[in-house]
Amino acid sequence: MLNINSYNENNYELQVWVGLAMVIGWCLLFIYKNLRQIAIENEEDVKNTTASDFTVIIENLPAHYTKESFQRDLDVYREWVKDKMVYPDPDYYPDDTYDGGFTIAKFNSANAHY
Repeated sequence: MLNINSYNENNYELQVWVGLAMVIGWCLLFIYKNLRQIAIENEEDVKNTTASDFTVIIENLPAHYTKESFQRDLDVYREWVKDKMVYPDPDYYPDDTYDGGFTIAKFNSANAHY
């Protein structure tokens, strides 16, 4: 004959393990979905060129800086890091003709609004 207390104890242990397995399963599912979403976003970011890929905001420059002086400083920096730069794989990005140089297209000088 089965003791009612041992029956309840066995059911309780089974429920605990099933609950723990479900929590672990859900955690693994959410981690997988999150990592997959990050991978999809990175793939789409590589495929699509947007203005944010080329826009930089630099604050607190000296007041005497002009577009030409800043371009000169960027060119000096480019020469300094030229050998250290890692370029994209040409087999993966066959249309990429980027040489690593920086060119200022628009230079605004303004006060911050905060």
